[in-house]
Amino acid sequence: MIFRMFVFAATLLPIALSGQTTGESRMHDQSDELRGANELWEQAILAKGGREKLHAVRTLVVSSKSEYLEGPKDIRGHHIESLYVLPDKWWEWIDSRPGAFGLNIFVSDFGRAVAWELSDRWRSAMPIKTKPDPPPNPGSPGYTPNADAKYKSVRGMFLKQQLVYLMETKFLKPSFVRARKTRLHAKNVDVVEGSFDDGRGIQFYLDPKSHLPVTIVFITKFESGPDYVEVIRLADYVEVGGIQMPSRVSWGSDEDNRTTYQINVSYDPSIFERPPRIDMGPEAWKP
Repeated sequence: MIFRMFVFAATLLPIALSGQTTGESRMHDQSDELRGANELWEQAILAKGGREKLHAVRTLVVSSKSEYLEGPKDIRGHHIESLYVLPDKWWEWIDSRPGAFGLNIFVSDFGRAVAWELSDRWRSAMPIKTKPDPPPNPGSPGYTPNADAKYKSVRGMFLKQQLVYLMETKFLKPSFVRARKTRLHAKNVDVVEGSFDDGRGIQFYLDPKSHLPVTIVFITKFESGPDYVEVIRLADYVEVGGIQMPSRVSWGSDEDNRTTYQINVSYDPSIFERPPRIDMGPEAWKP
């Protein structure tokens, strides 16, 4: 997950605040904004391939290879293989060798509240969180003081990636509050703003012609300190199983990325039933 987190001090393209209005006019404005946001979203879902196809996705394999154009010499890029089993399972193999981050494998079964991480630096699987739920007592095997926070972070990334790749599934759909127009990289874009899961903010920047996302922004607000903002850029859409999928997905501005997909694949369910092994390859998910 370390490769997917890019933090900015302030929200991208802040929303201009309107002047003071009466309660009735605010209600009308909010209603119009909500209607406009939902209309834009429906256009985007239709352009993506349609809700029927999106809601029919049960498994998704994402193969991503990236090269960093800038940064430390010992961090050149990474190869990521991810299997998403909707609504609650995620297997991910991340290879950044040679480099400081090495090889990392994550296995999560959120339905059972079980997750592990494995690195070639320590070479044995470490529980992120294990049953019982709520979390075990401090004396329990595998317990760490930050287990809940780490587990919540991993689950949040699992949800974010579904929205990045699919926008909407049968099990996950953002709720929207407003729409607006702005310019991004000297081009006009439509923006729909809303939230998902436990209230985390999300903004979809849509191409006004294709209606597909060109940038997605995730915003997490804290009681003190700056917002946590993640910016993902998408480009070069290709059709996979009747769904438009971005073949370039950059989780950082200095990243050259190539991404491919497989939809509704068969997989080996046993990979979610035991801790990962260091000798697992990128195709360990296959039956």
